[in-house]
Amino acid sequence: MMALSYKDKETLLVMQLVEGSNLKDLLFSDNHRHKMSLSKAEKVQISLGILQAIRYLHESKILHLDIKPSNIIVEKLGKKAYLCDLGFAHMESLNSPKASSLSVRGTRYYMPPECLKASRRGRDPGESVMTSASDIWSLGCTLLELLTEKPLWGIAPHSYLLTDHLNGFYNQPPVLRRADSDIKRIMRPCLREEPNERPSAAELMNRFQELPMRICLSGNE
Repeated sequence: MMALSYKDKETLLVMQLVEGSNLKDLLFSDNHRHKMSLSKAEKVQISLGILQAIRYLHESKILHLDIKPSNIIVEKLGKKAYLCDLGFAHMESLNSPKASSLSVRGTRYYMPPECLKASRRGRDPGESVMTSASDIWSLGCTLLELLTEKPLWGIAPHSYLLTDHLNGFYNQPPVLRRADSDIKRIMRPCLREEPNERPSAAELMNRFQELPMRICLSGNE
């Protein structure tokens, strides 16, 4: 956001114009207008840009709650990543910084198991399941699609895994099992069933920052 103004009952926002495509279209669209070739090193830099935005939000006690490829815009020329659409964003409780008392929200395809289970059984008054760890699961899913260029849950016959996951039975996305060792090492902790076992955005940044030199030396493919 570049500027903010109020007029009568309206709020006016001035936003930066980003010439590019959202990550979902970039990876999976059949429209060649959105296609963009990304090297491994560029994928790491995009990942670091997203992580920097999430780290800033979390350090500011803000949950995004809808991290997914379609909410990330990648600049066409500089390949810089922009996290957008904070329509579901929520300020964490000051009394309980690791929890936030709000209804479950987000996109089910990228939603962590604790939120899916809560949305199915109904949440007790005052119970909270949406935390920064919820964002980390969604972030892990998003980065996994970026790094592998494959749909998170695959296509038939794997669709039953997503169905089970949405019904509250924990499954790690099939694409994780087929990823290379570096991606598995970094992404698997993000997709742990227990939220408290997931890393923070700052910890993930440190792990990604170890990757570019090895990737560049291997040919930057």
